[in-house]
Amino acid sequence: MTIKWKATANSGAVYVVLRKLAGNNVFAQVGLVSSKKFIDATVPAGTTSCQYQVQAVRNNQASIASQPVSIQFGAGGASGYTGGQVGMAA
Repeated sequence: MTIKWKATANSGAVYVVLRKLAGNNVFAQVGLVSSKKFIDATVPAGTTSCQYQVQAVRNNQASIASQPVSIQFGAGGASGYTGGQVGMAA
């Protein structure tokens, strides 16, 4: 799963990528990147849906997390997903 987003953060920002799997009540950190792109290779097989949020961090100050973006996988769950992009603002 490739996630891309737009951001207005100044240089030096890093981005925390959060994911909530179907059936879970909380988002968990799945990545920390300096680019505006993240490849999530850890979605468990059989997952039918999940949500992502992105949060910018610069000089130990964090933005609020983006609005959640929902992803629905096909009948085979995450193992059947072949790729794509999700746009979100952070």
